[in-house]
Amino acid sequence: WGEQWALTLNMHNHLFSDIGLPQKIKRITRADILSMMKHDKKFAAGRNRFVLAARIGEVKLVENIAQEVIEQSINKII
Repeated sequence: WGEQWALTLNMHNHLFSDIGLPQKIKRITRADILSMMKHDKKFAAGRNRFVLAARIGEVKLVENIAQEVIEQSINKII
């Protein structure tokens, strides 16, 4: 993912900011998000699955991401 991913993320964050979209989620806790994720159709047989952007126009299905990584990611948006 590396440097290209960081550049793409930065570009999206600037775009969201420029058009007035929030970059943080307010009034929700990490526990709320984790609880809701268990009801998502991509959460199957006790395993998480995420559709992640590999680059603009390309996605990857990634399974079994470590709980610690998920929690760190959530912390960045709340």
